[in-house]
Amino acid sequence: MAKNVPIPREGGNEMDHRIRYRALGPLSVRRAGREVELGWHKQQSVLATLLVEMNRPVPVATIIEAVWHGGQMPRDARNAVQTYVSRLRRLLEPDRGVGWPGRVLVSTGSGYLLRGDPALVDLEMFERHLVGAQKRYQHGDLPAAGTQLDTALRLWQGHPFTGLDGPVVEAQRRRFGDLHLTARELRAQISIDRGRTTEAIAELRDLVAVNPGREHLWALLMLSLYRASRQAEALAVFQDVRRRLADELGIDPGPELRELHERILRGDVGPARSTLTKRFVRRNDLPADVVDFTGRQREVLCVLGDLPDAGHARATGTGAATVQVIDGMAGVGKTALAVHLAHRLAWNYPDAQLYLDLHGHTHGRGPLDSSTALENLLRALSVPAAVIPDGLDGRAALWRAELAARRVLVVLDNAFDTTQVRPLLPGTARCLALVTSRHRLAELEGAGHLSLDPLSPSQASALFARIVGEERAVAERDAVQEVARLCGYLPLAIRNAAVKLRNRPVWTIGYLADRLRDGKRRLAELTTGDRGVAAAFGVSYRNLTTAQQRMFRLLGTCPDRDFDTGTAAALAGVGLETAGALLEDLVDAHMLQEPVPGRYRFLDLMRQYAASLGRGIEPASGQEVLIVPAPRPTSSTS
Repeated sequence: MAKNVPIPREGGNEMDHRIRYRALGPLSVRRAGREVELGWHKQQSVLATLLVEMNRPVPVATIIEAVWHGGQMPRDARNAVQTYVSRLRRLLEPDRGVGWPGRVLVSTGSGYLLRGDPALVDLEMFERHLVGAQKRYQHGDLPAAGTQLDTALRLWQGHPFTGLDGPVVEAQRRRFGDLHLTARELRAQISIDRGRTTEAIAELRDLVAVNPGREHLWALLMLSLYRASRQAEALAVFQDVRRRLADELGIDPGPELRELHERILRGDVGPARSTLTKRFVRRNDLPADVVDFTGRQREVLCVLGDLPDAGHARATGTGAATVQVIDGMAGVGKTALAVHLAHRLAWNYPDAQLYLDLHGHTHGRGPLDSSTALENLLRALSVPAAVIPDGLDGRAALWRAELAARRVLVVLDNAFDTTQVRPLLPGTARCLALVTSRHRLAELEGAGHLSLDPLSPSQASALFARIVGEERAVAERDAVQEVARLCGYLPLAIRNAAVKLRNRPVWTIGYLADRLRDGKRRLAELTTGDRGVAAAFGVSYRNLTTAQQRMFRLLGTCPDRDFDTGTAAALAGVGLETAGALLEDLVDAHMLQEPVPGRYRFLDLMRQYAASLGRGIEPASGQEVLIVPAPRPTSSTS
């Protein structure tokens, strides 16, 4: 859920007009203490889509996809959405005057936004109480942790958005279903720690019946039986789960179950609270989610849909690590998307959420070598420096061993190449690695791959409006669209333009658009502090080979919007095969696009950057003013 944004009032007692939303079960709304009749199924689906993104603008296209999701769509779906929104406004704001703009459900130009206080949404409160319970448990305050868990679980009235369907609500069902299981698992652990073994045994028998592949639940059941002086039953549970895993999956119990079984046999189980505690401290290194994250709904659903179900991955414990690569040109928003996804998925990987910048494309420094990266990751799991091997192979093996029985999410940001990344990947499907890179990393076997394009025009305009302010953007809607176009719909360019405008209150959006229309000045205009578009492109350029750099500069002088291999060969004075290979290298580095087979083109801002370099060529003398590249970095194996 988004951060708190108060609902504007037109007067009256605020408490009388608060709107409460319940989605842990059938969707329901209470206003001024009274239930609101929400109407037709598809009208509720519109509200559900907006509620999931409360205080964030949702494009109409996303609402359409969520409501009809491949079914029979009306001839004018946009008008249908507008009708549903109009009806919802009347239900949520019955006191709104005729012709007055919505204050709870507002138009944003490209879509709609539901304003509200997330503290009045049961989805948000369930998550807050669970987080609070986990923190109190980690600090040893078991009664307070138990109280918060009970408060969270009382909110649960069934699967989220019962009776509704579509990709948005299905994603929420999966996510909150896992959170619900996490909450019940923690409650059972707290019951064991507090000596309430009867309560724990009853809860855990229910949980293992529904989740027979979740080995940690079986371990907790064994421990609770042992604490209740029922050692024989605890050992029988181990034999039962061993047979199940062998018969259904062809695997043996994991390290956690085997170790507990041996300790029960020896009578050396130790203090209750420390028995199943991992050696490392649970850690979250993730950067904060971007406050004004906008768009990318399709990409988010694509990635979430491609990832195996987290519960299934934990149940099987087999197969390769789950790896998702997000690639794209400089400034397209790879890191923002990866971090956003990591926050969405964090609850599926409760043992740790790690982030590491691999500096594959960082100005002024080379890529982090794989051995040093592994040392950083192992230290993040509290592995003592004294036991970390010196060589790359030893560190990679220890990293995989540390993750073998854990559920860890790791964001490997800004990767240079496959050689750098491959040793850092977990070896189990219990874990997830999100990798971002300006290269495609196609050689990573079994990975999912998502190549990011710039934002759509509506998403780009929405991002600009969120940064400069909705009111200011609405007053100059056409200028906003023009600025977004001149920024090439590239998130970094849009963000820099919006920040520059926000810092210059006397400028109008139209004035900014006029400045950006000057093609020779545009890249300079799109610089804020040390975050310039040209500087970001420059890092990618310097990582090209000399031949690739030369082809890139020459293509910047081509007058045609798109071109083929023959044009490139003629410009560079090389053969067709050589030219084709160089063009494909530039496509893989996201310096060129290939919209149709055999035809290539630049994105507008990249064309201007290439042209600025190409102006260093001196046609009269046939000599080139070469830009000396930095040495091409490699991944050290130390």
